[in-house]
Amino acid sequence: MSIFKVKDLNRIIDALVKDGIELVDIEVFDREEIEGELIGATIEFNGCSDDEEGIDYGGIEEYTQT
Repeated sequence: MSIFKVKDLNRIIDALVKDGIELVDIEVFDREEIEGELIGATIEFNGCSDDEEGIDYGGIEEYTQT
């Protein structure tokens, strides 16, 4: 399980709505360890459009307490 900030999710959703995007491809990348370094989970958003590649809306990283 991964935890994400609602504020970060809302930022992406607001951009999708503003641009009139009705469908989104969401890709979830689980936590993983690479060469001893823990890489947090991320969610990537790609707005579906008439263009085959879609529109990259970036991603957000999971919340970690510091």
